[in-house]
Amino acid sequence: MGHYESVFLLQPDLEEEEITRRVEAAEQVIIGGGGELSDSERWGKKRLAYEIKRNRYGYYVLLRYRAEPAVLQELERHLKISEAVLKYMTVRVRAGITTPAELRTDQVRERPESERSGAEGVRRPPARPEKDPQEKSAESAQLVEPHRESE
Repeated sequence: MGHYESVFLLQPDLEEEEITRRVEAAEQVIIGGGGELSDSERWGKKRLAYEIKRNRYGYYVLLRYRAEPAVLQELERHLKISEAVLKYMTVRVRAGITTPAELRTDQVRERPESERSGAEGVRRPPARPEKDPQEKSAESAQLVEPHRESE
C-alpha cells in the first residue's frame, strides 16, 4: 500500500451539507476499497489564482491516506465525474511523512558538486582577453575591402 495525499477543489457556492456529503463520499471510496484514511482537512473557501470553470473561488479539501493503486484510481474516477469538483490532484508521499515540515526536511540533502546547478556548478569556457580598441578598429578595417568600380 502506498501513502497518498489528494487535494480537490469544490464549487464555492455549495451548501455546507453538500460539502460534507461530497467529502464523506470521497472518504468512503478510500475506506470501502480497503484503504486507511489518516487525515481529512477542510481548508475552506479560498480565492483561486485563475478562473476554473468560471469560478474565482474554490473550497479546498485535503485527504491523507494509505491505499492500493486500484483505490486511488477509483477515487480519481469518482472525483472526475463529480460536477461539484473543479480540480483535483493526488501525489504519492514517502511512508512516515505526515506533515509538510517533515516533507521539506526529508527532501533536503547535500548534493555532490556534479549534481549542483547554479553559479558554482556551471562550467564556463575560459574568458578571452580583451583586445585594445585600436586593434579592434584595425581588424575591422582589414575585413572591409575598398569598393572598386568595374572598368
